[in-house]
Amino acid sequence: MHGAPSTRAVPRVVVIVFLAALIGGGAGLLSFADQGSVPQAVLTGSGAFAAAVALFIALLQYAGDTRR
Repeated sequence: MHGAPSTRAVPRVVVIVFLAALIGGGAGLLSFADQGSVPQAVLTGSGAFAAAVALFIALLQYAGDTRR
């Protein structure tokens, strides 16, 4: 099926989400440690999480492109 995920995609997604969660959590903790408020730290961490996911997906797309 075209819509079903491949068996290689699932571990990649798990790694991407794990690494992005570490990056987002670190950014949130650093934001909170800089005398920030909890809502500010949550927004900073979620922004870093989203950016990390987008970056890792773009890197996988670039690395998997065999038409170069």
